Amino acid sequence: MTETSPRTPAEPMAFTRTEFWRGATSAWLWFIPLSLAPWTIFFGPYAVIVAMYVVPWSIGAALVFATPAYLLARALRRTARMPVHLLAFASLGAAVGVATTVVLFAVDPSLGQAMGAAILTVNTAASAAAVAIGWWRSARRALRSDAVPVETRGTDADAAAEDALLGDGGSVR
Repeated sequence: MTETSPRTPAEPMAFTRTEFWRGATSAWLWFIPLSLAPWTIFFGPYAVIVAMYVVPWSIGAALVFATPAYLLARALRRTARMPVHLLAFASLGAAVGVATTVVLFAVDPSLGQAMGAAILTVNTAASAAAVAIGWWRSARRALRSDAVPVETRGTDADAAAEDALLGDGGSVR
């Protein structure tokens, strides 16, 4: 079963729940390597310990900040300009990085004292990039899907292309 596109000329960036959750999941999946890469370089094999913090905290952050992300996406559904969306979602991601780091420091003040600036920088940059990338990948996939005629979605793309070239439903003369 194929979902119909919610996008219209009035709301060119409208989205379905599936598209939203695809973007949120993509953002979370991008955050993991983007945040762990600097720590792996710095700590080497001990970055596994960092991952034990990053994964559960990032799941919590993704769930908590899903509502603001949804509201932002709804607010921007009438704006077709991609740079506006990318900047807005990168800004949301940066806010997520700052907020989760502040909470982390409140829970464990020793982390803030030991490496506060580094943790804040990595979390903010990784969150900003991950949320923007997650949004972009989901939006790109949705918009590409809109470019494919509804009657050919979920069918053999090669056969559909051949039928389009023949122009008469596929009969060969």
